[in-house]
Formats: sequence, structure tokens, C-alpha cells
Amino acid sequence: MEIIKTYLENKVIRTIVMIAVAYIIYVVINTIVGKAIDRYSRRKHIDNKAKTYIKVLKNVFKYLFLMFVVVVLLQLNGIDVSALVAGLGVAGVVGGFALQDTLKDLIMGVNIIIEDFFNVGDVIKVGTVEGKVVSFGLKSTKIQNLDNNDIVTIANRNISEVSKVSDWKDLNIPTSYDDKIEDVENALEKAIDEIKKIDDVTGCEYKGVTEFGSSSIDYRLRIYCKPERKLQIRRDALRIIKKTFDISGITIPYTQVDIHNID
Repeated sequence: MEIIKTYLENKVIRTIVMIAVAYIIYVVINTIVGKAIDRYSRRKHIDNKAKTYIKVLKNVFKYLFLMFVVVVLLQLNGIDVSALVAGLGVAGVVGGFALQDTLKDLIMGVNIIIEDFFNVGDVIKVGTVEGKVVSFGLKSTKIQNLDNNDIVTIANRNISEVSKVSDWKDLNIPTSYDDKIEDVENALEKAIDEIKKIDDVTGCEYKGVTEFGSSSIDYRLRIYCKPERKLQIRRDALRIIKKTFDISGITIPYTQVDIHNID
């Protein structure tokens, strides 16, 4: 017992022991709470908004626990926390300027929650990045880019305008002026039946003639699907349309260049 008491009187060892104990407590609490949330999620099938709130609350708990541990460590080492805070007036102002970006992130993170900008699982567009929200915290948001599956981390202070991507995609299909409208529409109806069979497609409809172009008549289809699958479904749909047009004798026009030889 005397040996233990002697070791605990050493500030360095006491600090290390306190950090180790705090870490073990945090891991145990985090594991218990995590398992409880997982069981509740599977039983209640909570939505994306609830999942977002849970992630944020876990982040808040982490920061509060860290602050609590720091305060306890200071007290154990004989530092009067209240006096320290009172004496940090000027340093607090300087630190405030240094941490203003972090404060902006936190404020915007809270604003995103209150205004319901988006939730984990939503497909959104921020600036030039369009992707699925895979993680949201008070400081940053992580988005999986739909083009290349890269994970893009965006500081919350840089999120001033967000577009939620819809669950439908329009396709404009050009055809030759020589093709009769009735023939094209019949071919498109056949293509629609096949497009509806694509995985994650919930519907497809013909919207009509959308434009008389310089060398083509454009027809529009609207495909309803999961936002994160739009790019691949568009590729699959175009393939089906091309095959259907080939069978039906419908022409897809392309730019032609006339070359004249000058002798």
C-alpha cells in the first residue's frame, strides 16, 4: 500500500493513471451506449434524421467528457481552475481569434441541425460536390462523391447553401427529323418497360417532345431512382434506348463534317 501511495503522490504518474482510467471509462460507456443504440435502431428502424442527432450527441459527449477530464487533472495537480479561468481574460480573447474558424464550424453545425439542412444518408450538392452524406459532426461533414466514390470532408463553416438531390433524373433523347414521332414514341415505350427492370429504378415515364434542335427532335424520359444510383442508372438506360432504337430503326443523329478538296 505504501508503494502505491508513493507512486500516486508523484504528479506525473498520477496524471498518467488518471488519463488511463478516464480512457477506460470512456471506452466502456461508449461501447455500452453504442450497443444500446444499435439494438434500438434495429428494433425501431430509426430514420436518417434520428441517426444524425445520435452522431452529434455522441460527439458532444466526447467533448464534454474531455473537458471534464482536463478540469479534474488540473485540480489533482493543485491548479485552481476558477482562478485560472479568471486569469485567462486576455489570453481568451487572443485564443478566440485563433479559434474563430472552429467556432464558426460549431455554430454552423448547430445551425444545420436546427434548420434541418440535411441528414446522414441524404444525397446533397455543396458547391461542385454532389454526393451522399456519410458522416456529420459539429465541425465537419463528410460526403461520398457520386462521380468517383471519394470521401470529401467539408468544414461546416463553408456550407452556406445546400441542394438536396431529387429522386428522379430526366433524359433527353435526340432523334432524326426523318423518323416519325409515332415510331419514336413506340420505341420509347418499349425502352421504358426495360428501364423499369433496372435495379433501384422505381418508375419511368415518357414526358413528350422537349425541343426542336438544329439537327434533331429531342424527347424526354423521367426515371425515378435512388439519388446515389443516378449515374449508373443513366448509363444503363442509355444502353437500353440505343439497343431498342437499333431494333426499331430509329436514328440517333450525330454531327457530320463535310470536307471539300480544293485543287
